Amino acid sequence: MRRGQGFEFLGYRFEAGKRWVRRKSLKAFKNKVRSKTRRTEGKSLRQVIASLNPMLRGWFGYSQHAYRTTFQPLDGFIRRRLRAMLGKQEKRPGQGRTFSD
Repeated sequence: MRRGQGFEFLGYRFEAGKRWVRRKSLKAFKNKVRSKTRRTEGKSLRQVIASLNPMLRGWFGYSQHAYRTTFQPLDGFIRRRLRAMLGKQEKRPGQGRTFSD
């Protein structure tokens, strides 16, 4: 198969002999993470992680056969969201660094 000539099926994109997670599926996954990691939710970090874990395990279990470069940016995205929540709870800026970091 050549690049640009592929098809989408059951949440995956098959192209050039590789299996990627479909863009629409990634977008839906990120929206679910965003809804559970709101900075002003008022839940403890422990509660948020407990609610995220089943979703993350299920999504990874289904998507684990995708090309490996898919998962590192998602890990960074989730960590960034959790750090922003923690910073907000400690009355610090949600994004970026401060001297107290």
